[in-house]
Amino acid sequence: MRKAAPALVATFAGIGLISQFKSAPEGHAGAVKKPAATGTTTPAATPAISPVVPILTDDNGGVDDNGNPVSNPIVTQPQSTPPATSPAQNGKPPVAGSRTFTGTVSWNEFGPVEVQITVVDGKVIDSQALQYPTDHRRSQRISDFSIPILNQEAITAQSAAIDTVSGATYTSSSYAESLQSAIDKSKA
Repeated sequence: MRKAAPALVATFAGIGLISQFKSAPEGHAGAVKKPAATGTTTPAATPAISPVVPILTDDNGGVDDNGNPVSNPIVTQPQSTPPATSPAQNGKPPVAGSRTFTGTVSWNEFGPVEVQITVVDGKVIDSQALQYPTDHRRSQRISDFSIPILNQEAITAQSAAIDTVSGATYTSSSYAESLQSAIDKSKA
């Protein structure tokens, strides 16, 4: 019983300190405003250096699922609508008669996924993820592993009926949803 009293005091003191913890205020380096619902941003195709100044966005208002400030929010660039005959953003030269179509952004609990396909004569010849979760190290690792596989799956399947990448269920599902949107646009 003598040991219980100090343990209770220490527990209540710890709870008191935790309850006084405040998350990053608006405008703080860790707090980032939510992206506009109009989809006004798209990210760089690759994490390469860009001459465009990035816009920092985060779908959770600058905090992770536990309320902690996010130190590495999703980096996006101002949207520019590519013409239907623009090359894919993977550095490959355009193929004569090719057209690109960008799917709608599909959000999951880890971030956005947006897919762009290049089509020639009704056949998908290239698929690239323009946006994918990168706001946490784990999300970045999962995306680095799964996105190349999903890109190849889309070309092989010629549809959104692609296999889910183990360990990247949410990303795979969002990828397939955005891919289907791009395919639908290509057939319209």
